[in-house]
Amino acid sequence: MKTGIRRFLQLAVAAPLLAGLAHVARADTFVFDPTGLSGLGAFSVDSFHLGSGNSLARSVVPFTVGNTFQLLFQAQQTFVASSAFRFEISVVGSVTERVTTANDGPPSRLTFQLAKNQTSDSFIEIYADSLLNADDLAGTGFNDGVLVLRGSLLSTLPNVGTFSLTDPQPTPAPSLDLVGTNNYPTVSSVVGAGATKLYVVVGYVDPRFFPAPKSTATGRQVVVGDIVTLDISHATPFNGVDPSAAFTASRNPGIGAGPSPTATPAIGLLNGSSGPDLQTQSTITFSVSASPTPSSSPGVTPTPSPSGPKVVISASRTQLREGADSLITFTVNQTHPDLTVLYSVDGSATLGVDYTITASNGSAIVLGSVNIPSNQSSASILVHSISDKIREPNGEPVKIVVQPGSGYQVAPKKEANTAVVLILDRNS
Repeated sequence: MKTGIRRFLQLAVAAPLLAGLAHVARADTFVFDPTGLSGLGAFSVDSFHLGSGNSLARSVVPFTVGNTFQLLFQAQQTFVASSAFRFEISVVGSVTERVTTANDGPPSRLTFQLAKNQTSDSFIEIYADSLLNADDLAGTGFNDGVLVLRGSLLSTLPNVGTFSLTDPQPTPAPSLDLVGTNNYPTVSSVVGAGATKLYVVVGYVDPRFFPAPKSTATGRQVVVGDIVTLDISHATPFNGVDPSAAFTASRNPGIGAGPSPTATPAIGLLNGSSGPDLQTQSTITFSVSASPTPSSSPGVTPTPSPSGPKVVISASRTQLREGADSLITFTVNQTHPDLTVLYSVDGSATLGVDYTITASNGSAIVLGSVNIPSNQSSASILVHSISDKIREPNGEPVKIVVQPGSGYQVAPKKEANTAVVLILDRNS
């Protein structure tokens, strides 16, 4: 392998790249309503293919086995049925990856996987927008619509990725940006492709956009606890979209429009080798499965049976008047390393309308997971009921259920793995 290519692998290549989209096994047909009118404009679909986007691997220099890096990604797809019916679907996210192997080849090849300890700002979000304004070059407009789905990474599944350089590399090296105007005229690129897959457990979903099917529709409603599979494809050099000038690096603090892009890529002389960042062209396909353990990638060892401490959940108050709080506590029964405990949220009460879920101190969190540090026996989240003038004489329940995860066991009895909080009218 040429010295320059070897240096590129050693210093810079740490993004999952894809030559072709893998088939998503066991994907369900679900109902999607881009208007947000709870089914009036709904149709059935088994996946979305977002064909325009970018990914950014941050701080990958130096590139060595065991190093971790932040992978930011964004992609969108515009749908225009008529002048009055047009919408945009977009995905934004940030995950922490860990390099597992790096081989000189030929072909030069490396592998990576989801890091066990995700940073606090890891997130996966899906947006719907009636404005067709996502801009690949600017990196804006990907998360200014309505947040319709949010999830946390399901670390019990392999989440592995690979990358291979084309062998031999072309000489001279192509420009990084081959689309239209070259926005990086002094930056050359290697040629390569690979694949990665992420599994996400749904912690928040807007039922207006993922409604229950009408009598004539096929498919089902997407609910909290479902698994979203993301097949992320990336390629270099850029030959379909422009490199992005910015990425959204922070999760949405609520359920409205997300924060502005805050990550600006630092692309070096050889597509990132002096970066310390590496940016790649990306497409994303996402599909939905009701199973908590969708089939793993071929050749990957199946996930072993759950082990570790049992997790028990409890509520400080099982009935709340509007405006009151209940502390939901996750407790383990033995010593342990840092644990990320997954949970689902369900019930007839509507998140963001009838109640909110925050950290125990009231700060914003990513729904669907809670971290129990190694020196602690428990961690808590806070359910706050929202006051309104709508009469609900029988109350509306919120149900929080511990989900299977890595490094712990779910208590087998329902009363130990499920917390139900009934929200009552203030004056009933």
